[in-house]
Amino acid sequence: MRVIVPTPAGPRSVLAADLMPLTQRWTPEGMNGLDPSLYEDPETAGPPIIRFNPRYLEDVRSGAKTKTTRFRDPAQLGLARLVFESDPEVVLPAEVTGIRHCLVSDLTNQDAQAEGLTTATELREGLKGHYPDLVEPTKST
Repeated sequence: MRVIVPTPAGPRSVLAADLMPLTQRWTPEGMNGLDPSLYEDPETAGPPIIRFNPRYLEDVRSGAKTKTTRFRDPAQLGLARLVFESDPEVVLPAEVTGIRHCLVSDLTNQDAQAEGLTTATELREGLKGHYPDLVEPTKST
């Protein structure tokens, strides 16, 4: 398909494919000159992403915050990208060196202090604000 576009020298007919920045020429052998990076999803290309509110950026940068408490947020040991959801986003390289799975009821004051809080109760309340579907299991007798 051809498209007529304006140019300083007057109208010009060009291939529609030449107007598209991500187009490739298909041949029976495949695509010639494919740059795979053009097609990579930044969410899945590279180390996994752990998202943060931008209010934590300076504490993470300074080393004051080295732990985070998450609910149903998959994490894995190894390299990661910490993405602070500001405008523009800030991305810091990181390494996850430990993961501890526990019940909300098992959170400790030490967990809370790692989050800049004082008590486990404060941490539980804060998590409920971040994760509305967070429900503490009830003990049956």
